[in-house]
Amino acid sequence: MNKPRPFSKLKKTIESLFDEKLKMEFCCNSYPIIGQWGHRNSVPRYYVKLGKEIIWDFPKDFDLKELSFYHWADNNHINDLIRDYIDAPIDNLLNKEFALDKNTFTKQQLNSHDQVTFEIDYKLAELLKAADRRLGEEKLLTWAKTLANPKVDKILALRFTHQK
Repeated sequence: MNKPRPFSKLKKTIESLFDEKLKMEFCCNSYPIIGQWGHRNSVPRYYVKLGKEIIWDFPKDFDLKELSFYHWADNNHINDLIRDYIDAPIDNLLNKEFALDKNTFTKQQLNSHDQVTFEIDYKLAELLKAADRRLGEEKLLTWAKTLANPKVDKILALRFTHQK
């Protein structure tokens, strides 16, 4: 993957693409952890706020209970997904599949050669597309009909509720 970039620059850039009406934020907090042998690490938490409501939360919204944070803290690739989204050409954005929007984590079983694989579908790119001010109403509403994502529906309802 690419060299890590400061999250604050990613945050500013991705949020500049959101429709202002949404008051949507993409956030990351880092929680320091000291392991039993004194190793220092940090656990990231990424979340998307729509107004004051958190509508997407990693790792909270995902079934990672079987995995230690060591398996996903540094290998979640969410920063890289955001960078890929920012850099994607707008002309085919609605049809673009982002490879990093899905992730696989592998855990070696203790006392065994077996591995357990956990596949995560973030569905974060769908939220980014729904909030992207560069994409028009007609195309977004047509695209959203092909999904089953209530969070996308909520974003689009806020964006395109026409006040009379």
